[in-house]
Amino acid sequence: MAREHDLPPLVDFGDAIDNIEREVDTDDRGGDDPDVGVDVSEHVARLREQLDRLKERGDQQSREGVLDDIDNTVLSLREALEEGSTADQYAQGIQNRIQQYRTNREAGSETLTLSRVRLEHNGVAIDVADKQGETAVLRGTLVNGGDDSDALVVLSFYDEGGAVCRTVEHYQRALAADEQRDVECTVYVPPTAAHYAVRAMDTADGRALSGAEPVPDELARERAEDDDEGPDDGRPASERSAEEITDDQN
Repeated sequence: MAREHDLPPLVDFGDAIDNIEREVDTDDRGGDDPDVGVDVSEHVARLREQLDRLKERGDQQSREGVLDDIDNTVLSLREALEEGSTADQYAQGIQNRIQQYRTNREAGSETLTLSRVRLEHNGVAIDVADKQGETAVLRGTLVNGGDDSDALVVLSFYDEGGAVCRTVEHYQRALAADEQRDVECTVYVPPTAAHYAVRAMDTADGRALSGAEPVPDELARERAEDDDEGPDDGRPASERSAEEITDDQN
């Protein structure tokens, strides 16, 4: 049996597949839903098999063909569903997540990679939905396959519609060639976050988000201390980005 690898949360579609199956299940849904009773069993079985194959792929490049297969299966599945229905929206969400994964991957470094990435609370891996509007700890291992460099770890949270609802930057200085370094930082999970993706970049890369190191993610501290002292626009500090906090301090 092939060894399974941890998937990036963005392409671990098990939750979406379960939701699609639930939406068409006549045992659980009322008769008013347009997709109740639609037979998508073959599509769902195929998606589960393809997801298993995706878990057997240990690197990003080898996952591309399986992602193409999943995308094609979802496209065929959506032809059987009512456009705009709840099940169709879940299916479209899978397609959005594939695109987000590829966009995030293309923006990352060719020599800096991250492995075993997860969000944790009290040392236990969690889903984004478990900590919406709260803090969590991002952990992973940063691997430098190139020359000595400074690294930028970029964490992006996405809402259900696929829009980026928050981005966090975390710097790792003086990373030696072939070094593997554990990464840990506390982050605020937006209330609308549904998925997340993480990439590593070389700070010398012009695509890096900012030229200056931002204030460390202060949202945990601000959330605890200053929620009753919101900014001029009325939002509590817990809903503000690190960039906005930096602007207010300057």
